[in-house]
Amino acid sequence: MMGLTLIISLLLGWQILPIRAEADTAKQVNAITSITMSQETMSQSSSTTVQMTWEAPPGTAGGDYFTVEIPPEFKFINEGFALKDPQSNSTVANCVITSPLMTCTFTDYVNQHLGTKGTIELLLNAVKTNESGQYEWVINGETTLHEGGPVVPGRPNPMPDRIGKWGWLGNTNNTQVIGWSVIIPSKDLQLGNAPLASPHDWSAHLTSLVITDTYDARLGLYPDATRFLHSVGYTDAAGFAAAQWTS
Repeated sequence: MMGLTLIISLLLGWQILPIRAEADTAKQVNAITSITMSQETMSQSSSTTVQMTWEAPPGTAGGDYFTVEIPPEFKFINEGFALKDPQSNSTVANCVITSPLMTCTFTDYVNQHLGTKGTIELLLNAVKTNESGQYEWVINGETTLHEGGPVVPGRPNPMPDRIGKWGWLGNTNNTQVIGWSVIIPSKDLQLGNAPLASPHDWSAHLTSLVITDTYDARLGLYPDATRFLHSVGYTDAAGFAAAQWTS
C-alpha cells in the first residue's frame, strides 16, 4: 500500500534596511515572532497549515540560525527549503528538516539587509490525537504552548481494492494551492519475494514502481518547482486501519 502526497507550502516577504557589520561567529538567534495554528478540528492522518512569522533581530549575520521543533502530534511534509527574496531570487536562509526539527540558517544576505522579516507556512500531517488543543512547540530549545484545533481519531476505512486519488484545497499567503494523494493497492504493484521485515514494512517487496499523474491543463505549476514537496509511505491492512504509515 502506498500513498503519495504533493504539497506547496511556502511564501515569504521582508523589508530591506541599511547595511550592518557581520558578526564574528555564528550564533542562535530568536527570530520566530509568532506561531498561528488552525483552530479547526482535524482528524488523525489529515493535514493542517501552521503560519510562523520571523524577523532577524539586530546583530544577525550570515551563519546565524534558529530552530523549530514541531509538536509530537504532527509530522513534517516539507523536506527542506530556501527562504528567498522574491524580487532578486537571493537566498535569505536555508531551512533543513530532520523531523521533528527544522533548522534555518541565514546567509550573508542579512549582512546588508537589517530587519529582514517574513512568514513561513508549513503544511503538517496529524499523526497523533490531541483532544485538548494544547501543543508544545520548542523554539531554540525553549518550550512554548500554542492553541490549535484538536486532533480526533480518524474514521476507520476499509482497505481500498483499486487505485484511488483525492485532493484538497489550501491557501498560502492568499495564493490558492492544491495538494493530493494517490493510494495504490499492493495487488497493483510489482512485488518481489523478500520476507516481510515487520507488520508495516513493505519496502523490501517493491521491485519497481512508476506513477504517471497528469494534472488538469487549467492548472499551472509554481515558477519555483522546489516548492513542490512530496512524501511516500506504505503500510499493510492493520497499519491502514490504524493510520500508521512508514515513510
